[in-house]
Amino acid sequence: MKHLKSSPLAKENMEKLSNMNNLTKRILSAGVILPPILALLFYGKPIHVAAFSVILSGIAAFEFANITLEKNSIILKYLTSSLSSIFAMAIGSSQKFPLITIFFIITIAPIIFILTMFKKGEFKDQFFEASKSLTAIIYTGSLFGSMALIPIMNPDNGKFWLLLLMSSVIFNDTLAYTTGKLFGKTKFSKISPNKTLEGSIGGLGGSIIAVLAVKFIFLQDLPLLQTAVFGLILGVAGQLGDLMESFIKRSFNVKDSGNIIPGHGGIFDRLDSMMTGAPVVLIFSLL
Repeated sequence: MKHLKSSPLAKENMEKLSNMNNLTKRILSAGVILPPILALLFYGKPIHVAAFSVILSGIAAFEFANITLEKNSIILKYLTSSLSSIFAMAIGSSQKFPLITIFFIITIAPIIFILTMFKKGEFKDQFFEASKSLTAIIYTGSLFGSMALIPIMNPDNGKFWLLLLMSSVIFNDTLAYTTGKLFGKTKFSKISPNKTLEGSIGGLGGSIIAVLAVKFIFLQDLPLLQTAVFGLILGVAGQLGDLMESFIKRSFNVKDSGNIIPGHGGIFDRLDSMMTGAPVVLIFSLL
């Protein structure tokens, strides 16, 4: 029996079972999460969607801080989360209150360093803790702030732009995974060894298809060629976001940013591509 358990065939079967269980969790989680998000998107007001983005910013920032900061830096982790939400809120409200955004941007670095440099311990360690906290705040706060700004700047059709962003990410991930499994041979990056160039190209095609589908159904006034190019750029941004998060996790030997979503990991894991795609969608929607 011991020999059977340690055999390559047994290990392979266990891996397949684990992958199936994980896939089942992912499907069930998506089935539970997507309906309320779509309901918020289509029936909520722009301010509600923006507020949801601000909340997500705080969760993602806490996960970012949990990956990078020391285990005993509990207060700094919660402070990072709070300031990220405030940063996202400041960006989301910058159309009406631009001075708030400017004030936050010019004061965030001094605030973080003042709150960390008087802690006990080596100065070098406190400096790195402050730097990592500041990185988490800027990274999550600015990107989720861009997401919050999309419905605010586009009150009439902002929900369609966010739907376009979601669709691009979903199709990008799905076709990248499928194409990579079927045709993947050329390794793409050491940051994410399982990804292949063939899978990446398939994912970009999925992003273009998704963007064009949303254009034909909901945003019919958009020019065809520019929208296709936009879909390609959005796909690249999404894949870069995925690689950025992988880079952060590999730097600290962490598999998932959290376990808030069964089968998917944390909010940072699930929305890494949407985060980097949000500024691209914001710019294109305003143009």
